[in-house]
Amino acid sequence: MKKSGCSHTILVVSPSSILVRLLVNLMAKRLSCHQIFTVATASEAWEFLGRQRVDGVVCERAMAGMSGLELLVRMRESEAFRDVPVMMLFDQLDKESVVKSIHLGATELLTKPFTPRDFMVKLRRMLFPVERRADERHQLAMTNEITVMDGAYLYSSGAIVNFSMGGVLAHLKCNDKLTIYCQMDLRMMVEFSSDEQLAKTLRGQLTRVEKPPGATSLATAYYAFSFIETRPDQRDFLDKLIHRVRVDFPEWIK
Repeated sequence: MKKSGCSHTILVVSPSSILVRLLVNLMAKRLSCHQIFTVATASEAWEFLGRQRVDGVVCERAMAGMSGLELLVRMRESEAFRDVPVMMLFDQLDKESVVKSIHLGATELLTKPFTPRDFMVKLRRMLFPVERRADERHQLAMTNEITVMDGAYLYSSGAIVNFSMGGVLAHLKCNDKLTIYCQMDLRMMVEFSSDEQLAKTLRGQLTRVEKPPGATSLATAYYAFSFIETRPDQRDFLDKLIHRVRVDFPEWIK
C-alpha cells in the first residue's frame, strides 16, 4: 500500500492491520507525511528495501518467520541500509529484545501500549537530525545527586553523569529490582554554590544498565533513563539546568 505526497518515505513493518492503520493515520495527519509503505513481514521488508529508498523504518519486533530484530541486524550489516533510522516496537514484557535492539543499533524504541504523542515524539526524533542534536548531552562536574524512587519506596541513589532534554545517565548503587523499561521517579538535585541549587522530580523509564569499566563486582553501575513526556514545569527545570551548566562551562572550555 502506498500513500503519496511528502518528502519523507517511511516503511511500516507489522502484521497488525489495526496498528498499521493507526500509525499511517498519525503520520499523515500530524506530520503531513504521505509517502508511507507498509508490509506485513520482515522478509517482505528486506525485499522491499532492495527496491525502494526509505528515510525511516518503523518495525515490530515480534513477527512470524524473520523477526524485527533479524531485519535490524541485516540492515546494520548492510552498507546500503546501515544508516537508515529504525524505530522498534515491543510488547511491554519483551525486555530481553529491548536490550538486544539497543546493542544492535535501533534508533528509537517504543513499547506497547503507547500513546499517539509517544509515537510522534519518537518519530520526529528519528526523522529530523536537528531535533536529535537538540538532545546533546551535558556533563555535570558540580555537586549533584539523583534519587530513584517509586512513590515512597527508595530504590537507589547516586550521581548524575550527564543529562539531556530527553534523559539522564546516572552512576547508582545496584538494585536488582531496577529492570529495563521500569518507570521511576527521578529526584535530581544540582548544587552550584552553597546558596544556589536546582532540584526537581521527573518521571523516567530505564533503558540501559552498564557495568563500570574495569569493575570486578557490581556494587554500582551506570543507569540510563529516558524522561517520559515531561510537563512544561519539568522542561523549564531542564532548560534552567542546561543554561546554568553552560554558564559555568563556557563553550571554549568544553
